[in-house]
Amino acid sequence: MTIARASKLSALTAALFLAANDAALACATCMGTPDEETAPAIRASILFLLAAIAVTGSCFGLFAFYLARRDGIPADQESQR
Repeated sequence: MTIARASKLSALTAALFLAANDAALACATCMGTPDEETAPAIRASILFLLAAIAVTGSCFGLFAFYLARRDGIPADQESQR
């Protein structure tokens, strides 16, 4: 898949999610009513999982940056350390 095709597919997917608006939200059957006792725990667990994904993605990005930066160090400078 080319980069241009992937970006068009990503833009189409984002447009579909934005167009869905409230239709994509979970209904009361799946999530329960917002004033139930379990609602705060569900919200906290969702935020925790989003934070875990963000931390994992950040660590992966930092590791890729480290490898790219390390690859750019000339051999003579590396031997002087």
